[in-house]
Amino acid sequence: MKKIDRKPVLMGTQVVAHYSEQLVPAYKGNPLIEAQPHIKSANEIVKVFAQYPEFHRSQSEWPAHIRMHCVYQLQHYLQPLPMHFDMETRFSVMIRQGYVSRNPTLPIFQRQFSMGINNLLEQGTDEKGYNMLGNRPSSNGFCIIGPSGIGKSTSVEKTLLSYPQVIFHQSIKGMGMLKQLNWIKLDCPSDGSIKSLCIDFFHTIDAILGEDYTSIHVRERSTAETLPVAMAQIAALHCVGVLVIDEIQNLNLSRTGGEERTLNFFTKLVNVLGIPVVLIGTGRATYLFESVFAQARRASGMGDMILDRLSKGKEWDLILDSIWQYQWTKNFAEKTEELSNLIYYESQGILDIVKNYLCMLSGRL
Repeated sequence: MKKIDRKPVLMGTQVVAHYSEQLVPAYKGNPLIEAQPHIKSANEIVKVFAQYPEFHRSQSEWPAHIRMHCVYQLQHYLQPLPMHFDMETRFSVMIRQGYVSRNPTLPIFQRQFSMGINNLLEQGTDEKGYNMLGNRPSSNGFCIIGPSGIGKSTSVEKTLLSYPQVIFHQSIKGMGMLKQLNWIKLDCPSDGSIKSLCIDFFHTIDAILGEDYTSIHVRERSTAETLPVAMAQIAALHCVGVLVIDEIQNLNLSRTGGEERTLNFFTKLVNVLGIPVVLIGTGRATYLFESVFAQARRASGMGDMILDRLSKGKEWDLILDSIWQYQWTKNFAEKTEELSNLIYYESQGILDIVKNYLCMLSGRL
């Protein structure tokens, strides 16, 4: 993982395109889709998310100072839950559907560059959803909203990393070689400005693809008006499959021009250029959508994922039963209803707190 200005860049695999026959009719004949890995089954999705410590009961006889290190493996524990199946399916559909209307072998794909990305963005779409090229983007976007500590970012990152990040196409009819950027994840900058977000985009693209777009597009006079257009152009050129923006609650509306302008920036990527966008944030991010509900719905074509802490029930029991076996204490403690209620009270169903609380309890070796 590289770092840009001390911020980590999520880096995935880079592969040479190998094309496979598609069963879904809308996916046939599109190299951006045919180069994707196969659509995952339920068992394969479990393998993407499952993350368990290596454990054997004999480890409880190890010296205390060694067992203390074992305990903190729980911080990386991850039990697949229904939300993970939902999330992986959404991304699987979204990436492929987003490419349906962006087939680089068709003339309409090339015309977007000759006509100008800026012109496309300015003209927007008509009442039927067609842009000025006569193309109706097939992309969707959605938001993932939930409290800190429930695994939003971790789950999204594991989903993204199960797909190649860059796919090298040796030759595509009509355009030659293509570096397809399947996905890119950005964190909303701490100053909350669209300009900084765009600059981070160029730095990240350069780190991933080995290009030098930053020196070309980021100048002293660059503004929040010019940079998004350049960002959209590069995203279209490299056929970005999905743009994920985390910590969206950091957006500073006073610096971005208010809710409408902020959302308009993202919805145009989705609705005009066909680039799927996923926004991740805490409950504080809902303020972005309160006064522009119509645009927010357009930005969330797949329906938002509103995640919450675990409630007492099947999911809570699954988590606790699964994690309970990892005891590095000399004396095995049986799980009781009283202990379950205590842990739930202390954690309020937030998974990160559950793991930290159990680490604290097990640390009393």
